[in-house]
Amino acid sequence: LWEEKKYNWWVYLVSVFAVYGTLIVALIFVALILVGFGFSRDSSKMQEVTEILRANKGLMVFTALTAGVMEELTFRGYILSRFELLFRNSGLAIFLSSVLFGLMHFGYGNMFQLAGPFVIGFIFALYYWKFRNIKVVIICHFLWDMMSLAVSTMKH
Repeated sequence: LWEEKKYNWWVYLVSVFAVYGTLIVALIFVALILVGFGFSRDSSKMQEVTEILRANKGLMVFTALTAGVMEELTFRGYILSRFELLFRNSGLAIFLSSVLFGLMHFGYGNMFQLAGPFVIGFIFALYYWKFRNIKVVIICHFLWDMMSLAVSTMKH
């Protein structure tokens, strides 16, 4: 991990809202593009996960929490910082760590599970690179997963 920069509590709060808001706008834009190209949002794998989580809300919280912590420590905390050392190019490091993050989610079944995580990873990587604070991206990742899982378990 890069050395954590410390901020006032209100900076964390504003950062969480700003990153979360950026995610919403960016992912709506990506979804519109994918739908425009005829890609389906339906994923049989995600439907299976949704059924399991609908029956166990505690597992849903645990899933969102562990994904938020472990994926951010791995992809932003470790991979992003190592890529920057390896390539000596921040832009390339941000891009490649985001590609890997997207590819890790591709097993869920469709282009939405590749493009969405790529965009999320890109936004989180930019934030972490600029502000050197992993707490905000962990919180945003947890909140995003909780919201996404809660919505998907309600609508199916």
